Amino acid sequence: MENISYQDLKRNVQLLEDKVQGLELQFYSTMCTQSPVPTFVLSFGGKILKYNEAMERLTGYKHHEMSDADTFFQKLFPNEEIRKKIYTEKNNLIKSNFMVNKYDSVIKRKNGEIRYVEFSFYTIQPDSNAAKFLMVQGSDITGHREATQALQESEARFKALFNNINSGLAIYKAVKDGEDFIFHDFNLWAEQIENIKKEDVLGKSVVDVFPGIIDFGLFDIFQRVWKTGRPEKFPPAYYKDHRIAGWRENYIFKLPSGEIVAIYSDITKQVMAEEKRKKLEEQLHQSRKMESIGRLAGGIAHDFNNILSAISGFTELVLENDIPEDSPARDSLEEVLKASYRAKDIIKHILAFSRKTDMQQNPVKLGILIKETLKMLRASIPSTIEINYNSMTQSDMILATPSQIEQVVMNLCTNAAHAMHNIGGVLSINLDDVVIGNDSTIDYNNIKPGEYLVMSVTDNGCGIDPGIIDHIFEPYFTTKAKSEGTGIGLAVVHGIVKNHGGDVTVTSKVGEGTTFTVLFPKYECEELSETIHDSDIKRGSERVLFVDDEEQMVKLSKLMIQSLGYEVVTEMSSVKAFELFKAQPDFFDLVITDQTMPQLTGDRLALKLMEIRPDLPVILCTGYSELITSDEAKAMGIKDYLMKPIKKRELADSIRNALEYKKR
Repeated sequence: MENISYQDLKRNVQLLEDKVQGLELQFYSTMCTQSPVPTFVLSFGGKILKYNEAMERLTGYKHHEMSDADTFFQKLFPNEEIRKKIYTEKNNLIKSNFMVNKYDSVIKRKNGEIRYVEFSFYTIQPDSNAAKFLMVQGSDITGHREATQALQESEARFKALFNNINSGLAIYKAVKDGEDFIFHDFNLWAEQIENIKKEDVLGKSVVDVFPGIIDFGLFDIFQRVWKTGRPEKFPPAYYKDHRIAGWRENYIFKLPSGEIVAIYSDITKQVMAEEKRKKLEEQLHQSRKMESIGRLAGGIAHDFNNILSAISGFTELVLENDIPEDSPARDSLEEVLKASYRAKDIIKHILAFSRKTDMQQNPVKLGILIKETLKMLRASIPSTIEINYNSMTQSDMILATPSQIEQVVMNLCTNAAHAMHNIGGVLSINLDDVVIGNDSTIDYNNIKPGEYLVMSVTDNGCGIDPGIIDHIFEPYFTTKAKSEGTGIGLAVVHGIVKNHGGDVTVTSKVGEGTTFTVLFPKYECEELSETIHDSDIKRGSERVLFVDDEEQMVKLSKLMIQSLGYEVVTEMSSVKAFELFKAQPDFFDLVITDQTMPQLTGDRLALKLMEIRPDLPVILCTGYSELITSDEAKAMGIKDYLMKPIKKRELADSIRNALEYKKR
């Protein structure tokens, strides 16, 4: 055997190692070349030993353009910070002899396109000593990265929409084959609507959280949508349980995952606003109806007052001149006269109700007004209803507008009679005194301490349902059929009583009856006599021009004025009356004119006459006028304003006062 020296042996081992390393490099180079994965082999010295076609396609650079690691990293990683980080990762890998490491990064291809790449670093160790090569593989994850980013953006967008949508949004999972549904998600708006936190409902049954959902009808919709997959809209409805109450509107649909989604809104404010709008529209409608009724009442009042003037006027003349004191006909004619005066009062009531007359308050005796109103009511109330009036006060004076107080009594008694119209009963009206002090236990609203008259109107009829008793004084609230009432009566009563400084309350029991209690402040003054004794009728001899377009009124007024001793000239045309006066302005001492006439109304005629003679006294008469009031007429210089029908004594006093005023 040939002797081999140690040096030769060492040299042979090195040759073998180099050969193995070459074979190893050749193996990885071949694997790199044939791999479909972008790959290159890098020596620890930084030289790129192999660079496959897949890597060329990924980067856009050929092998000869990428001779070493510095060039590779410089071209693909223009961002210096990222490049340093990659270098650090590479060097750490070499120093630690790690077998593999991965790193995600952004690269810039040769054409400037930006791609996301996952780099894997593999150390190649031909023997157990140190690693000699580094194999780098790149995986284009741009599509995955974009998909992940899109998913993240979608999730973020969904979360933002879910929590910021201006509606409650709840997601439910069906359990027990749709027998129940549990909360899977619950947005912020739903938390606000239901006043409950998301963490308090997740995983709980919808029936446990909203126990009224079954009776509400929404639970059936959940089950139907879950079974059919067809979305449904649940119309606005009122939900209530022990915790919350309000109007809700729901839209239910099913997700592909099988979950049920409820999008809903709290529309309580909208519903209440709509109800208020409808109520206001109804009030406006009723108000316009009342305006129309007022205009109609005015027209009727004008014509009817002329008729009443003829009835009462001619009756007065007959009683004064043609009927002896002991004649049986006198009593009948006096009743005719009383009836005409009562008809005049009714017209006043109509005009007061339509707010076409002045609402002046004067001292009046409440007891007299009650008794007079009951006389009128008796004819319209069924005989099966007994009317009892009882006064326990010694002083019943109040400061009031008589027609309005009569309206209060009329309305309360009519309502009481209506409550008993099927079965009959007793209508009781009581008048008494009461003193309200600061420590009064009686519940009255904002009423001042003092002495009051208390009027109670009681029936033993059907009573008022406790559920509506708090609403009966609201305008247009009524339980009657449309043909039986408008629902404005008690609202008007409440307004009148309040305007007179009083208050009205009600107590009722279903099946037993109702009592309305009305308070009016007492008025301290000298007692008024129920019968006023007038002095003798005033007379005169001056010349009077009387103007009216109604033939009956002209005939009656001429006779009435002549009976007072005056010389009368009449004219049925206001235009002709003006021409007559203009021709001889000093001939007449006084002009009496109707207001409502064609071509030239009474107030305009008065102004034209007073332009010619500023000292001329003029009296204006009307059955109704919405164009001019008493105060407006007197402000123009007109001496008096008389409402038809006019009593003879009233006319006599007005004429004399106007003429005497002229002499001052």
